[in-house]
Amino acid sequence: MKIAILSDGIYPYSIGGIQKYSFYLTKHLARLGHKVLLISTIGTNNKGVDQLLGEWEHKNIEFVGIDKYKLPYFPGHYIYESYLVSKSIYDYLIQVHDIDFIYSQGFTGWATINNKMKNHKLPPVGVNLHGYNMYFKAPTLSAFLQNIIFRAVTKKLVNNANYTFSLGCNTTKMLKNTGIAENRIVQTSNAIDKSWISGVYNGKNEVLKFLFIGRYERLKGVEELNKAIKKIHNKYDFEFNFIGNLPQELKLNLSGIKYWGAINEEDRVKRIMKECDVIVLPSYSEGMPSVILEGMGMGLAVIATNVGEIGALVSDDNGWLIEPGDVELLSKTLTEAVNTPKSVLNSKKKYSQELVKKRFLWENVSNNIASQIENIIN
Repeated sequence: MKIAILSDGIYPYSIGGIQKYSFYLTKHLARLGHKVLLISTIGTNNKGVDQLLGEWEHKNIEFVGIDKYKLPYFPGHYIYESYLVSKSIYDYLIQVHDIDFIYSQGFTGWATINNKMKNHKLPPVGVNLHGYNMYFKAPTLSAFLQNIIFRAVTKKLVNNANYTFSLGCNTTKMLKNTGIAENRIVQTSNAIDKSWISGVYNGKNEVLKFLFIGRYERLKGVEELNKAIKKIHNKYDFEFNFIGNLPQELKLNLSGIKYWGAINEEDRVKRIMKECDVIVLPSYSEGMPSVILEGMGMGLAVIATNVGEIGALVSDDNGWLIEPGDVELLSKTLTEAVNTPKSVLNSKKKYSQELVKKRFLWENVSNNIASQIENIIN
């Protein structure tokens, strides 16, 4: 079969969960022998993409780069930019006549779904909005107001697409509660490449090493994490590593805190991750974060908020689940991790790695997605 995957950016040129998901889903569907048309906003100059593909993948992947719109800021500018990108993608799609299924990531299928409603001869369209951040608790008033706008667009997309992809049980339940029929929901999961499985399992460091990875957004909870670190910094001996484009005003001037900046080189991220013990993600909203799966694959325990599908990844067996925005609970949980006996923490780290190997590798997940799409087509 031939599948069109629509994505706003592509890893490693764009760092984000949707971009990474799109890249690896494309590669693994191609490895299964399916033809993939990947339409992404990397821009029309896409010479570097070929270097990311293996020989077999080259045979089955066609890449189309769409220029991204950059408008001056105004309230709702991101929504309007997203629509313009989706319109460019649609204008290309209607010239292609051999596609069996359209897999739309985020808002990239907006115009296509609109025109599908007008009885244009398009194949079935499935939309994956991943985290549904707009339905979670907002950290600020401005974020809450922005969520209201996003909800209107989201509701239109999931109601009018032929199918909606869900990353897990919580998302499926939420979609059903919004009125989406069960037979229009395709449940799957996120996954990581097996290269993230560390060959050598590391035990607990003498000084516990925490790690945060993520681009800066207010919903990632960095402000709350900083407050929690300052609460316990003078009481316990630990190291905290940050990877991401954090603004200077959010960087703590404390001993044992390391800021690595944004890193696009995967091998470098792996080297830093391999030296750490616990990955921390105190977000207000998430889907099924790739960064947690990658940390688990490298043998890290996890401290994360119980939002989205994180509960399917994190339990007492491999870490700690907390509620978003609770600085006191976060500081207590960091303290508990520091004081966890080596044997207990090592058990959590080992469980993380084994869970990923069993359930969350692309080799298995891509097979499941391909089978479900084939069922839809047939």
